[in-house]
Amino acid sequence: MSFAFVESNTTGTGPMFVRAALERGLEVAFYARDANRYPFLREGHLGSVEVRQADTSDVEQLTRTCESAGVTGVCTASDVFAPLVASLAARLGVPGPNPPAIIRARCKLQQRVALAESPWVPLWSCPSTAVAAATFAARLGSPAVVKPCDGTGSLDVRLCATSREVFEHFSELSARRSGCGHVLVEEYVAGRELSAELMDGHCFALTEKALGPLPWFVEIGHIVSHEAMAENPTLPEVAETVARRLELTWGGAHLEFRLAADGPILMEANPRLAGDFIPELVRLARDVDMIDLHVGRCAGEPPSGPVTSRFVQAAGIRFMEPELPGLIDVDRRESSGMRVVPYGEFPRHVAITHTYRDRLGYAMATGSARDSVLVRLGDTPARVRYLAEGRGVTH
Repeated sequence: MSFAFVESNTTGTGPMFVRAALERGLEVAFYARDANRYPFLREGHLGSVEVRQADTSDVEQLTRTCESAGVTGVCTASDVFAPLVASLAARLGVPGPNPPAIIRARCKLQQRVALAESPWVPLWSCPSTAVAAATFAARLGSPAVVKPCDGTGSLDVRLCATSREVFEHFSELSARRSGCGHVLVEEYVAGRELSAELMDGHCFALTEKALGPLPWFVEIGHIVSHEAMAENPTLPEVAETVARRLELTWGGAHLEFRLAADGPILMEANPRLAGDFIPELVRLARDVDMIDLHVGRCAGEPPSGPVTSRFVQAAGIRFMEPELPGLIDVDRRESSGMRVVPYGEFPRHVAITHTYRDRLGYAMATGSARDSVLVRLGDTPARVRYLAEGRGVTH
């Protein structure tokens, strides 16, 4: 079977998707505009993958290319390319999700409209001007969140404390006019943040999230455990209902919620499996490989059905991130139940962007329960070490 990947995450789960296809014995081709963006292709760790340069923004040309290559299955690990791959699958007549549903899920404005009559969305507006954005924020009477409708990785998502800040951030995002160009202004929902990890519309796990300091919304860690499911027994059903309303019931989906005082509020719904190694945490905690299941769906396997396995342990990840720019080294020491993976060579000079790009590496741990994982990951921030002569230097 000729199986095609169209672009990917450059790190994290990106190579894991390709590896899952290879382990299934599939003949894998990787289509990319610039394959040099993918270190895992250059390093040759994945074995036999045919890399093919292609204009991955042109679905018609890509369809012709895949037809001539006899492609019988397509997949991507990137939510940016999820709409294109859904359309490509439909054109090729191979398994894939409903293209309109994927397009809708990629746009937070369309998500809000589709769920307008539900109790699971925050107060929101999609203003056409910065003045209208500031006016709506003033009516909210509280801090507001300003974010692009089709962003990813929490990029450009900002908590604005005043109407003036809303005006300025809205103006900045609107001036860029990237993607669909729409910008949302929403009420700020306080409360714990969890995500629901779904396959074919069934919730397999809940992930508890740790976020960095406001006004940014950078995720710095995740834990998957039985305790999260036990303490939030209604959230899986809410997530499954939201997924059905958004028609995200084919393959993987990743829904993020804030637990407000009166119930869960949807922050966003993603038409793909989670990033940040969350599928690996699910595999470690529940012995269910969601990446393999999704690749199997793309290769023609039937729906997976609800998960039946029990949690065997808890698993978590904490990213190493600098608090200040400067010359930095990281502590690579590992211990029982934990591994540490730095990104790149150290020591090196780093800057601060207040995005996921600040990550210097991660520590991943398992344990019998959530608390034991938290203990093992507790020293992760201290693993970032500033060299005295470089502290505060921005190179």
